[in-house]
Order: sequence, then C-alpha cells, then structure tokens
Amino acid sequence: MPDDYQPSESFSLPFEAIIDSFRKEAEENASSVVAIDAATGELLWTSADALTQYNAPQLVQTAVGPCALHARGGPHDVPERPVGVSLTRLTGEHAGEAVWRHDDPRGNHEGALQTMAHDERFAYWVLREPRSALVVLDLATGKLRWKLQAEGEIKSSPAVDQGVVYFGDEKGVFHAVDAGTGKPL
Repeated sequence: MPDDYQPSESFSLPFEAIIDSFRKEAEENASSVVAIDAATGELLWTSADALTQYNAPQLVQTAVGPCALHARGGPHDVPERPVGVSLTRLTGEHAGEAVWRHDDPRGNHEGALQTMAHDERFAYWVLREPRSALVVLDLATGKLRWKLQAEGEIKSSPAVDQGVVYFGDEKGVFHAVDAGTGKPL
C-alpha cells in the first residue's frame, strides 16, 4: 500500500461497525442471499428464494444483468424448501427476486447438496438418490432442456467447457456429453 494512502470517504462507519452489521445480517438472514452496502453495512435486500447452506451460489452474467445461481434444500428440516435451484437478480429494481426457479419434482433433499455449473446457455445440476441424474436447464428461462439418468451415482460436480459437460460416476467412469443434447461424445 502506498505511503500516501488515504481511506475512502465512502466509509461512513468504522470498520468494526460494518463487520458487526455483516454478522448481524448473516445471522438474521442465514438462509437467504443478501446484499449489504459495503460502505454502511446496511441491508439492501434479502432474496425471495432461500439459499441452502450446503451449496455455494455462483455468479452468473445474464441478459437481465448479474444473478446468483443457488440451490435450495438440505438433508434435514431446513427452511430452504422446496428443494430446487433458483436464479436470483443481484442488481436493479428487481434485485433479490427470482428470475426463475426449478423445483426437484422428487422433493429429494440430496439435490441441494450438489454443486451446479453454468455456461452462457445452460445451468447444470446433479440430482442424487434414488437415482442420479444430470439436469440441464435453460439459463434464461429455467426450463428443463434435457435430463440424463446415470447408471451409477454421479460422484462429481458437473464441469462444462466448449459445449461439453463432464462428470464422473461411482463406477469410475468419466462422462463427456454434448451440452445442448446430452448425447454421449
């Protein structure tokens, strides 16, 4: 840091007060995506859809602006129901509102434990028990594009690169499928 560094005047609260405010908001809104003003520690908004504690949200750039792709649900009586995945706006007049939500029709809590992936067209989500499946949703609408039932339990998070989705299963098989169709390559 340069010797002549001066703190920004945009911080109106002492640093400790901001951190205390962050802690308070995190405790009160533990199952939500929240936006907190970095300068004041003020809560700006709380998401309409819950956020599971078992899966980190992903920052996604979309046609409606920056969004968070996040899962809902968990393996016990958690408030993040129904189990599913949501795309939540992060900025603008509708910040904190869901662009779309996709519910796991099985109501299976295990779906929330899997990390998602995304590219510019799709969101990829692994569902587990009773039978693993890779679910691919249109990133703009949340509509199901395709679903691939796996023979064995999918043991990895999906990864996507240049239109190919990669994942591994419990039998040690590494799969590569076309992102648009789900057909094996």
